[in-house]
Formats: sequence, structure tokens, C-alpha cells
Amino acid sequence: MSGMCGTGQRRRPGPDEALARELAETATRAGNRQAAGVALAAFERAVQLSEDPAERGRRLLAASEVASQLGDIGAARRLLGEVVDEHLRPADQAWLSYLRETFFVTGWSGTARLAVYAELVDALRREGDLRRAADALHAMGLRFFWSNAEPETIQLYLDVADQFDAVEEDPRLVATVAMIAPIERGAVSLERITQLRTRFDLNPAELHALGLASGAIGALDMAAQFYAAAAAGVRAQGRIGVLAQLLTSQAFTAANLGDARVAVPAAAEAASLATETGQPAWALTARLMLGHAEALRGDGAAARQAADLGESILLPSGRLPMLALVQTIRGVEALAGGRPEDGYRQLHRIFDPGDVSYHPQMRFVTLGHLAEAAARSGQEGALRAIVTQLSPVARECGSPALAVALRYAGALLANDAAVFELALDADLSGWPFERARLQHAYGVWLRRQRRAAESRPLLRSAAATFDALGAVPWADRSRAELRASGESLRRSVDAAGVLTPQELQVARLAAEGLSNKEIAERLFLSPRTITTHLYRIYPKLGIKSRGELARLMADST
Repeated sequence: MSGMCGTGQRRRPGPDEALARELAETATRAGNRQAAGVALAAFERAVQLSEDPAERGRRLLAASEVASQLGDIGAARRLLGEVVDEHLRPADQAWLSYLRETFFVTGWSGTARLAVYAELVDALRREGDLRRAADALHAMGLRFFWSNAEPETIQLYLDVADQFDAVEEDPRLVATVAMIAPIERGAVSLERITQLRTRFDLNPAELHALGLASGAIGALDMAAQFYAAAAAGVRAQGRIGVLAQLLTSQAFTAANLGDARVAVPAAAEAASLATETGQPAWALTARLMLGHAEALRGDGAAARQAADLGESILLPSGRLPMLALVQTIRGVEALAGGRPEDGYRQLHRIFDPGDVSYHPQMRFVTLGHLAEAAARSGQEGALRAIVTQLSPVARECGSPALAVALRYAGALLANDAAVFELALDADLSGWPFERARLQHAYGVWLRRQRRAAESRPLLRSAAATFDALGAVPWADRSRAELRASGESLRRSVDAAGVLTPQELQVARLAAEGLSNKEIAERLFLSPRTITTHLYRIYPKLGIKSRGELARLMADST
């Protein structure tokens, strides 16, 4: 390999298309093995040796993508700058347009070019370049989630995807179909993803893709597992550009699961890495996820600041579907701040097709908050209409998040012990926030029925779970209801509330038993910085050793 890339005796002084082709194949194989550094070196040398202008352009495009994975957006932009548009084949011209939009942030084209990109994917497939065709299709899948595409465009992409031979077995193709059509193909995609979860040979890119797909469908519990496994692999590979994107998605999942203690450090690191690697769109999304987590924690000022920042950027740039993230923050912050009527008004915009913040799939993960806001502000009639509208959608797509939220909303509307019991009998092991929210609602109902003794175990459990998730306002409400029932419960130590996001991340890793050197490698910091963080963490938590830290962190999870 070193000789082929120009450091050994096999180096040739002038263009050599045969050697360039061989190097490009080597680069592709390296990319398949997730060896991005080797792939980039091989692609760049292949570019230097290329005789065919069209092939040179295609290799420059491939090299720029690999550079972005490594977090070197400057190199990605430099490589794209060397591309001569008129030398490219039509499919590559379309792909160049997409990459320029991605790396140079030239403006969001939304759904306008989706049909053109579909033709690109199909052209690559017909040419036999199945790897690039699948990669391009996967890239479009993520765009679909934030585009609110028309049914005709969705069907166009499904027709293209169905032409691939391995669409039912290939993890990335399975994931792509789920992201393109999470409602139309949600149920079958969920079944395939569940089957793929048992495989031990999935690489980080495949795990990342399956996490995205699980999140699109609303299988947030599965998405969290895929992201955790993918993050470990991507860190080991040093692909910090991809890591920034992955951590942003992990924070999205954690925040929508109500887990502020995972969402805060993931979002903070994602925002830092995305900024460092020149990915402003991902940096903004990470900041919105941090705002969502701060809303869960009860930091209204930080949440409102994040929402205002997001709106100020997303509205002018035309990324309107992403405004659903802004409305989620505002709705959750209002709920946390004791303003349920405002919370309902903010969240309802996500459910209104006539509103710029409308987002079909974000309804799945925000319905629980909307239902809580409606019940607390006396808007049960409006909630009932939404439940009626979404129930057939749930049957069609099989979204776990939507099913969980509908059970909760149904219990609130039924106002009946048997319905509460039935909802709690469902498997909510992967949905601790939703289980606690249901326990709280049932406990409140029982207390108001003068069944205080029966309400206490439910309220006690709800408070403990909310505390463990860092959802302080919800925990405080459960404790208040518990006091009204005749029992008091002291608030637990909240590490997430007193530590900065990076300190919390260091604390978690130290509690897991990692050394300062290992933590530094994991977070791309120096061991000395880790020592400084721990020096600050101990007095904040009132502890003096790693052993105490491990016990405290274990008690809070």
C-alpha cells in the first residue's frame, strides 16, 4: 500500500490510469473496512495518477467524502474545489451538487432536488457502482426525515430502493428504506431491524445507519443501543466528523426518551466536534438537542436561548421541518416551568399540517408531552381528536414511540383505573420516562380518588425514575403529589445539575473504571485536562475518591 500511494519504489512519475484504478479499488476496500485514513490517502494518490478526466472527478468526489468522515472539512472543500464540473458524468454532477450543498452550506434545497438525486442513485446502480449508489441513497434517507417529502417523491425513492437485490438483508439499505418511508414501510422495516439487531458482524457505519432508522420509526429504545455500539467503534477509528453526527443523533434519542443525563454530555460533545470539524448544520442541531435536555432539567433560560437561536437560523435558511425541534424545546420548557397551556400551544404546531413547524414523524416522539400538556390545561377534547387521527397511523407504521404515547393519552382520557393498569402492564422497560409519567398520572388519579395509600408506591417510583433521568421538574411534581398523600421524599443528589456537560461526561467514564489516560483518549483530550476536571468534580459532588464517584453515579442511574 505504501508503494502504491507514492512512498515506495513503485511510484510512477506521470499519469497512469491502470494504477489509479487499482488505487481507487484499494481505497474503496479500505472504506468498507472503515479505514478512512488509508482510503483518503489512496483516493488522493489515485487522483494524481488519473488520466481520464471523468474518473478523476469521481475520485475527487469520493476523496472529499472520506475527508469529511475524518472531520477534515477543509480538505473536503479543497478536493471539491478541484472538480471540473463539465468533466463529470451526469450522475456525478448531481452528486457534486449535493456535496457542495453539504460542505459549503450553499443553502437548503429541501425537496426541490430530491427527484434529481433519485435519478443519480438509479444511474449509479445501473452502471454497476452499487456501493456508491447505496451510499447516495442512504444520504438521501437522512434528508428525507427533515424534508416532509410529498407521497409521489417517497414512492419514487422506494421504487429505486426496491431495485437493489439485497434490500431486505443489507443493513444500510434496510435503514434507508425506513428513513425514506417510516410510515408506509415502518412496520416491515421495524421487523427487519429487530432481526438485524442480533447480528454480531455489524460495523460502526451499519450500526449508525440502523440507529438513524430506528429513530425515524420511533423505536428510540433500539436506536439508543445502536448508537452506543456505533460510537465506541467510530471513536476507535478516529472519525471525528462522523462522531459529531452520531453523537447528535444519540442526543436526539436520549432527549426524546426523557434522559437528560445522557443527552447533555452527548449534545455538548457533538456541538464542540461539529464546530471543530466545520459542520455548522450539525453543530446547530446538537445545540438544539442540548436545549431540549436543558428544558428537561428545568433550565428554562438555557432552553429558551437554544430555541431562539435555532429559529433565527432555520427560518431564514428555509429548513422549516427542523422547526419541530424548536417547538419541542419550547413545549417541554413550558411543561417543566408549570405552564401547560403554553406547552400545548407550542407542541400543537408540530401536529398542524398548516404550520411551518409541522413534522409527521416528530409527532410520534412528542405526543406524550402534548397529552400531558392537554390533560394539565383542560384540553382533553382537542387531545381526543389527535388520538383519533393518529391511531390508524400507529397501526400502519408500528411505531413504538407512538404506541407508548397513545397508551398514555388513552389512560388520561379514560380516567379509569383499569385503563391505567392496562397501560402499565405493557413492556416499558426501554421507556423509563414514559413509564414514570404514566405512574405519576395514575398516582395523582388515585390520590384524588382518596386512595392515598395506593398512590404512594407509584409516585415514589415515578420520582425516583425522573431523578435518575435528570428530569428535575417532573421529579419535583411527583414529590409534591407524594407529600399531598401524606409521605415526604427527599431530592437525590443530581450530578447532572451541578456539573458542566464535559465534567459529567468525565465523571461517567471515571465511574465506569476508566483511567485518566483512557478517558483522555475517548474524549480527544489530554490526561492533564482529565485530572483538572476530576479535581473540580469531587468537591462539587461532596466526594473524595473514585469509589465514592462510582457509587454516586450508580445511585443516580
